[in-house]
Amino acid sequence: PNDCATVHGVAEIGYVHTGLEHLYQHDPLRVLFPASPMGEIPTAVIVTTSGGLVGGDRLNVTATAGRGASVLICAQAAEKVYRSTGADCRIDVSLGGAENSWLEWLPQETILFETSRMRRLTRIDVKTGGRLMAGEMLVFGRRAFGETLTSGLIRDAWEVRRDGRLLWADALHMDGGLQAILLHPGCFDGAESLATLIYLGDDPD
Repeated sequence: PNDCATVHGVAEIGYVHTGLEHLYQHDPLRVLFPASPMGEIPTAVIVTTSGGLVGGDRLNVTATAGRGASVLICAQAAEKVYRSTGADCRIDVSLGGAENSWLEWLPQETILFETSRMRRLTRIDVKTGGRLMAGEMLVFGRRAFGETLTSGLIRDAWEVRRDGRLLWADALHMDGGLQAILLHPGCFDGAESLATLIYLGDDPD
């Protein structure tokens, strides 16, 4: 992959209690709707048809669950962020839930290649009475190929709101020499991946 032709993929998914209400998709993002097993909530599967992201590519995903709606949104495969000669990949995710809704955002892992540059921001806003579970996984390099991350940019930020009020914000930011950070015992201590899982609801216990 190279940085010559960047892309801007968009996926908008909106559910109400009776099912899918809104869908917009633009290459390289596509949304599939497999049949859900009996008793399971509806599922939307996001596909990146380009096979991965290079420097300058952008993805925007918006998913909402209306009052009384339930939906699981996942990904067909791991997201790959390839090397960049300087431009950043940007991934913006917006998740929203109304009263008495249930939204699950559980994509597969994001694999960061050597010298990749990724900025991701996930914004969450759920009304009182709604529930949401969101997860993301980062994989640092491709150990099976003998590749580790020595340089690049990783910024993975979260903003969580309830009824529009900011409850929690966090950002992982690493830029430049990554290997020292990933190996340092006070940082990642040689960990090969990082997972974040967030549950937002009135019943956290």
